[in-house]
Amino acid sequence: MQAIRSTSSSSPSGSVSRGAVRLMLGRRLLNGAVLACGDLLALTLALLLASGLRVALLGDAPDGPWLAGGWFAGDGSVPGLIPFLWLVWVVGALLMRLLPGWGLAAPTELQRVTQLTALVFAAVTGVLFMTQQTDMVSRFSLAMGLILSWALVLVMRAAVKQIMLRAGLWGFRPSFTAPPSPVR
Repeated sequence: MQAIRSTSSSSPSGSVSRGAVRLMLGRRLLNGAVLACGDLLALTLALLLASGLRVALLGDAPDGPWLAGGWFAGDGSVPGLIPFLWLVWVVGALLMRLLPGWGLAAPTELQRVTQLTALVFAAVTGVLFMTQQTDMVSRFSLAMGLILSWALVLVMRAAVKQIMLRAGLWGFRPSFTAPPSPVR
């Protein structure tokens, strides 16, 4: 935003047109929303895969609420954890400037996604502890959910960016240029 304000344009007043600012903000909102949806899909898929893996490996299913929908709706006394996880993820991603994440170098994005994944699962574990629901979810499922979430979020973010790049919707290219420099 600062770059748009400080760049000269061809308009008579020297300010950037409202159309350029509106386009940039609209593109930022679109890119952030699509990337957030991809992240949330990856998180949900990772939790469901972790629960399914627990059932496949160990046979029993103490994570019944995950597969039975309790992670979405809760059991009446405690709201579902997936909406909580979604909320914490989106707020954390906004605070860490991962949405839309324009201009982030790959190592920086990897570091921030890793930190955010750890913080979100720490928050989920804290909520489970505070609501005395720790016996409802296995530690195996939480640990596998953490690992799978980290991997799937990284893959999903790359896929979403590639799709949006191919569609010409990723990022913002200003349509204005700086005035030519005076000839000496």
